[in-house]
Amino acid sequence: MTDHPKISFVLPAHDEAESLPVLLREIRSVAAALGGDYEVVIVDDASSDGTEAWLRREIRASSDLRALRLPAQSGQSTALSRGLDASRGEIVVTLDADLQNVPGDTPALLKALEGADLACGVRQGRRDTLAKRIGSRVANLALRGALGVAHRDTGCGHRAWRRPVVERIPRFEGFHRFVPVLASAEGFRVVEVPVSHRPRQFGHTHYDNLGRALRGVYDLIGTGWLLRRRLAPPEEDLEIR
Repeated sequence: MTDHPKISFVLPAHDEAESLPVLLREIRSVAAALGGDYEVVIVDDASSDGTEAWLRREIRASSDLRALRLPAQSGQSTALSRGLDASRGEIVVTLDADLQNVPGDTPALLKALEGADLACGVRQGRRDTLAKRIGSRVANLALRGALGVAHRDTGCGHRAWRRPVVERIPRFEGFHRFVPVLASAEGFRVVEVPVSHRPRQFGHTHYDNLGRALRGVYDLIGTGWLLRRRLAPPEEDLEIR
């Protein structure tokens, strides 16, 4: 593994000790098929199920894996942000660590990235509970109504980012739910790509539907304020020469 790999796979994880070995094998298989240098960055959000111990064992036996551990549970936004900061690749691929995102869809995201700055997965055949699917549908409709955006699935964690998006996108608690919106507001080209979605095989979701909805509304209000007040990126070089 070089200091500047072409691709960084970034995975925020909380209590995913059973999922991570399977996910890492799948990522390595995809990375080998793609060719080129890569790294996997896993951010352990203060897990209590043995995730840290597994990471310590795996790192000693691996050259492609790096890991961070947050001292206290801080949530997906913070874990994702720490992983983005730690990543070194020209392109960053983010996935949820619960195995519901399918690493095999990564080549399609990378292909779409050839004409864009951010490629976002749109989950097909959602394999969540009915309550979770309804909640997600309502959240996406509310997002469109409140912010006037047309992104179809802002909650899908499977994305491919070019380095400038990683460095410039505004981050705050809950930003992971609004990445396509925030990137568009910064002037980046955003495309959507159909991706697979699997049922959760291990563990359980870390938010109940009511808690997710309440946090989503709060974050939506804050994101709307940010977008209305944010300075627009310059359309051209303003430097006097």
